[in-house]
Amino acid sequence: MGQLKYNIRKRLDELNRHEHEEMIRQLLEAISPASRSTLYRWINTKEKAHFQIPYTLQVKIAALFGCTVDELGSGPAAG
Repeated sequence: MGQLKYNIRKRLDELNRHEHEEMIRQLLEAISPASRSTLYRWINTKEKAHFQIPYTLQVKIAALFGCTVDELGSGPAAG
């Protein structure tokens, strides 16, 4: 399995079940009108994929996780 482009999944995995569900809800609000399936596609985007989350949405996602856009990349989930 290849490395993921964004460490969103790792950050979600560090949350307990309630926090995870709440974060998914907040992420869906932040990326609206994008769908749940779009969010999961972003969570599972492989590092070598040409696709990128639009920068304005990366900013919103990073803010929810309390990190920078750079930290949202495939590096370790610090923050």
